[in-house]
Amino acid sequence: MKKTVLFSMLLLFLFTACEYESGVSEAFTKYRFKDGVTSVYVPGWVIKLSAQWGDWDKNERELLQNIDKVEVITLEDSQVNTGTNLHREFYNAVSKNKRMEKLMTVRDDNEQVTVFGKMEEKSIKEMLILVGGNDNAIIYVKGNLRPELVSRFVNEHSEEGFLSFRN
Repeated sequence: MKKTVLFSMLLLFLFTACEYESGVSEAFTKYRFKDGVTSVYVPGWVIKLSAQWGDWDKNERELLQNIDKVEVITLEDSQVNTGTNLHREFYNAVSKNKRMEKLMTVRDDNEQVTVFGKMEEKSIKEMLILVGGNDNAIIYVKGNLRPELVSRFVNEHSEEGFLSFRN
């Protein structure tokens, strides 16, 4: 599960954030300024600047250039985290909205991870990752992400090939 959360946090720096989705908006509004909560927003121009000047390989650079913004909330304080399950709290609101489709669900003991996406033609325009259980996080990414590009990146950076978009 730690690997899933670390991967999700990596997506924070690679993707883009919120054209506020029902559930997402409420989560960021509710938790953004609470003690024990880390909230991060990375605008697209910062990501694109990093793509130009950072020490990236070709696939990483291409992925970064296709990201517009990223927003992340993670519960770091053990007292806040213990009584909260962000997945359970916001899953229904996102599912009922039907603007995003469920791309992947992972259940492992007390951990839940669901990846939602908004597809247009052959690219993912928005991606939302809800993580609940012992670790809690919400990662929202906006951009123009081709599944094969994301898959290439994930397969290069994951020993087990976590989150493959291949058929």
